[in-house]
Amino acid sequence: MVRTQFLPGRVTAMDQSQGMLDIARTRAPHAQLVRTAFPPLPFPEDAFDLVFAANFYGLLVADERDAFLAEASRVARGLVVLDLRSDGRTHMEGLEPREVDGVSYPIFRRRFTPSSLLAELGGDVLYPGRYFLLVRAPLRKD
Repeated sequence: MVRTQFLPGRVTAMDQSQGMLDIARTRAPHAQLVRTAFPPLPFPEDAFDLVFAANFYGLLVADERDAFLAEASRVARGLVVLDLRSDGRTHMEGLEPREVDGVSYPIFRRRFTPSSLLAELGGDVLYPGRYFLLVRAPLRKD
C-alpha cells in the first residue's frame, strides 16, 4: 500500500477492500475514504487535479486499462502511476501465483520497463527504481 499520508493536498483514497481502507484511515486520518470497485470511478467530471494509481495499473488487462484511462481522464487532468518494474530489460506480462490466507490462485500481472510504461502513458519518468517505476502523464480531454 502506498503511504497515503505522504500525498500532499486533499486526498481521496479508493479501494474495494474495507481492510485496506481501515489501514489507510490509521495512516491518513485526513483523507476521504471511498470503498468501491472499479469501473466506474464514483466521482464527477474534473473532480481532481491528479489520479494516483499505486500497484494497480499493472493488474489490468487491455480492456480494463482502456476503461481506467478513460475514467481517469474524465475525473482528472493528470495521472501518476506507481507500479512494478521488470526484473530484466524487457516488459513482462502473464499469470503469477498469489497466495492469500493459504489459498493460491493466479493473477494477471504486468511488469514494466521505463520505456514500455512511457509508450502506453506518455509523460515523464519520475522514478526509474530497481523494483518500482513512477510515471507522470497528462490526461487527454476529448
